[in-house]
Amino acid sequence: MPIKKDNFKHIERIEDAEEGKINVIMARNGIFQVIKNELMYIIKKININPFAKIEDLEEKIVIQKPLNIPAKLILTSLVFLKKVKHKYDTEAVVIITEKNGEYLLELPEQEASAASVTYSTKNLIGVPILIIHSHPGELHNTRFSGTDDKDDKFSIFNGVTSVYMNVRIKIGNNFIEPDDEDLFEVDKEWINEKLNEFSKYAKKIYGYRFNEDYIDFRKWK
Repeated sequence: MPIKKDNFKHIERIEDAEEGKINVIMARNGIFQVIKNELMYIIKKININPFAKIEDLEEKIVIQKPLNIPAKLILTSLVFLKKVKHKYDTEAVVIITEKNGEYLLELPEQEASAASVTYSTKNLIGVPILIIHSHPGELHNTRFSGTDDKDDKFSIFNGVTSVYMNVRIKIGNNFIEPDDEDLFEVDKEWINEKLNEFSKYAKKIYGYRFNEDYIDFRKWK
């Protein structure tokens, strides 16, 4: 059957289907094509809605204007998580929230170990914008894990960090990485530079060997 606009018919009931037409019926569990002949109705689920008034969409995030999360909050978050990791050999979570146009850095209720952390977004002062948690193991372990895939909060930006931070947001079953300029008032390079300066300061204060690939967590006090 030629697929032309005139061939499609929107129906409300299966019995309204016509032979020779591509009958389309919408249900709560999806969109279906109803094929009618002299003997039967055949109902087939389809992946498109030929009557949609807008073009094809994809899962994504459209930030109306840059969030401009202050660099001070990001640096404070990462340095705090780094100190906790070094001193207690444990993961931790911080949350950047927003209230009345102001960004806040909050420490949620949490239970943590060297390999995992669970936390609650209850009792926060502001609305969660960015959840950041540290990762165990190697210094540059900033890859999201399978556990993160399950735990990430829908519609909230999620970040993982060891020295630097990767950020993404969960949309449906997909994970989307936003552009730096949509989130922060500075770019990743600036933050990374400041963290390197902190690492040099830590080396001077705590007196342990440091390079880009190694930190002895146990020597933090």
